[in-house]
Amino acid sequence: MCKQMTDADSIEHNVWAQRLISLLLVLLGISFAGILILGSYYDQPITKALSADIQDNEGYDSGLGVHSFGDFQELRYALPTSEYPDVWTNSNFAYTPTALVPNVVAKQIQEMFGIQVSLVTYLIALGLSTAAPAFLVARKRSSKQNRILGVLLLSIFAQPFLMTLDRGNSVGFILPFMTMFAIGFLYDKTYFLILGILGAFAFRPQFALLGIALVIAKEFKKSVTALFLGAILFFGSFLFMPGKYSASFESWLENLKGFTRKYDHGGPFPVNLSMKTSFNGFLDNSNYTVIAGLLIVLVITIFFFSTSENSRGRALIAVLTLPCLIPALSFGYYSVFVLVIAAMILTEPKFLEPTSLEPGASTRRQIKTRVAYNYLLITVVAISLAPIPFVRQVGRNSIALESFSTLWTIVLIATLAQQIVEHYNSKIAR
Repeated sequence: MCKQMTDADSIEHNVWAQRLISLLLVLLGISFAGILILGSYYDQPITKALSADIQDNEGYDSGLGVHSFGDFQELRYALPTSEYPDVWTNSNFAYTPTALVPNVVAKQIQEMFGIQVSLVTYLIALGLSTAAPAFLVARKRSSKQNRILGVLLLSIFAQPFLMTLDRGNSVGFILPFMTMFAIGFLYDKTYFLILGILGAFAFRPQFALLGIALVIAKEFKKSVTALFLGAILFFGSFLFMPGKYSASFESWLENLKGFTRKYDHGGPFPVNLSMKTSFNGFLDNSNYTVIAGLLIVLVITIFFFSTSENSRGRALIAVLTLPCLIPALSFGYYSVFVLVIAAMILTEPKFLEPTSLEPGASTRRQIKTRVAYNYLLITVVAISLAPIPFVRQVGRNSIALESFSTLWTIVLIATLAQQIVEHYNSKIAR
């Protein structure tokens, strides 16, 4: 008697997961070889091209050698004091009050135990949070070998993980919420979905774009709930800042307006991952805001009206890319969304394949377009994760990051096209 395949067996026989792991292992081998060869050629740690300059001390007392983990350190010095209660007049950052919570906690630890304990505690918490997608893989995969590979490939060997930890940037604390959001959206779990959106939004306002998923799914009550709770979270958080509410809010708004002008200078670091830089700056013009708005409308329209089997997987891919691509300025550590997409590929067999795989359920043309799209996706995911040290210009990050916005703009366009194709084919099949 044939034994029925369990969910665990289905995950282990996930062909696209195995292909992604194989591709990642190949690129990881190329990365290590490149690091050794280029490091010897330039007679310097070539790994600095994967993130920031290793001599990034900037005069800070990190307690861990010359490297400062700059984003963490700058915010630590800029946090409000009795002399300077307004954090935004004391820094160039545009973080909201809720995004400062990890830094405030770290500063409290520093006052009790010193900077070294504070920084180590912060980095451990940041690393564990950024590894949330890897932990999901460890929980879902039954094979010990696949669990180990999945965890390593989505954490210490993944460029988004390395870059986030290297900068000490609190964007890594978003990953548990993004993972929760992905699970909630795929399996229609309301609390996971809304909590994931609100948690990510609390750390970075642009992650409010995740709420588009609720509109796509035609969950209008949930959309209103998330919008209402998000507004309370955002505007209410300024009440807890020292000083006057109006002055605090205005200072944050001014920093937000000037943020892009300060950093979007086309310099070698940090690489801008925004869609504005895609195709060698083809969209870099005064109409970018209009173009970005039209793209958001296009994503909503296509997924709202074009229904087909497995729509949620493609919708999730599109929505996860938006918080990184849409803002005019997007640093390298915003590539962390790729970790979530990779985790979904590795743990959910139906993420890239429809549920109906019986003979005759799909035409040959349907299968060809779906396979082509899946190969494109796993290739771009693998390139985005592997710490490939090859660069066009010494001192830049990597070819993967230099071309990141172009690659993911192509994936986004292909995702929308594939959704239309699947919708058209599903209508014919009826």
